[in-house]
Amino acid sequence: MAVLASMRSGPIRKGGSMRPIVLILTTSLALTGCISGSGGRTIRRNYATYNHTIHYNQSQQMLLNLVRMRYRESPLFLKVGAVSTSYNLEVNGGANLGESFEAPNYGVSAGGSYSERPTVTYTPIEGDTFVKQMLAEVDKHTFILLYRSGWPIEVLCHVLAEQIGTSVNNLDDETYPEFVELVERLGKAQDERRLVGVVVDEEVFMQIKDEDGGAERMIPLDSLQLRSFVDIMFFLGKNTRVPVENQDQVKAATQNGWLDIRYSESPPSDAMVWVEHDGYFYSIAKNDIQSKDTFALLKLLFELQAGDIESVQPILTLPLATP
Repeated sequence: MAVLASMRSGPIRKGGSMRPIVLILTTSLALTGCISGSGGRTIRRNYATYNHTIHYNQSQQMLLNLVRMRYRESPLFLKVGAVSTSYNLEVNGGANLGESFEAPNYGVSAGGSYSERPTVTYTPIEGDTFVKQMLAEVDKHTFILLYRSGWPIEVLCHVLAEQIGTSVNNLDDETYPEFVELVERLGKAQDERRLVGVVVDEEVFMQIKDEDGGAERMIPLDSLQLRSFVDIMFFLGKNTRVPVENQDQVKAATQNGWLDIRYSESPPSDAMVWVEHDGYFYSIAKNDIQSKDTFALLKLLFELQAGDIESVQPILTLPLATP
């Protein structure tokens, strides 16, 4: 931003040389106010930008850890400690005064610049408490909370449940067809508003009502054996597609269809989120609704399961860049 002014006037009189100085001060003050107002608007606008950037970075972290699990590598989680930025405002001005036989010439210039340097601080999440919570079975109250918040019971059962009663959620298990049939019945009952929770003798049941409102089937909540968060990541990480030349680095696995993680040799243009790992780019497509829903559930589960964990040293501070 710059302001340039010039003028001509009559012959110089004693004290007349103050006019350029007054004009410089007036212009500089106006310029400072202009830039200050612009800075306020920038702060409001950048708040959304920072929010978007941190959200995207958290998605990248989760995706990278899923890919790591596929390659039998240990995951690492970082926590955002603080986001800060410094704003710099510079204003400068100048003037020149020339004389001629007819009249003096005044030249006034003013300029300014406005900049910011945002940074974000990350700290590793680790320690005995965090590891135990990641390895602990997801609490059944968490399962109920997610169901009551509107998550489809089919997604919750397929992603969170290891087995229901004697039916095992494993493609290679002989009871897997029974598991799928039961979960489909639960999903249909949920869609038709025939799935309710009831308490009988202090025991919680998932009840499928028949068309007359009676109990068609009662499933004890305690019959659900839920996975740990690490187990869930391992389960979903199996859906990572692996390049042919990397097949010797992974164990053969059958994709379960709840999450599709693609790979490419260059950054994808149609990805909701992508990360680089060992020379390849892994991503989730923007138009893959099932994968996006499952990925959102996974991020929510992490927040619920991790809880309020104190991060530890070292602290890593990086420039904040938008994706």
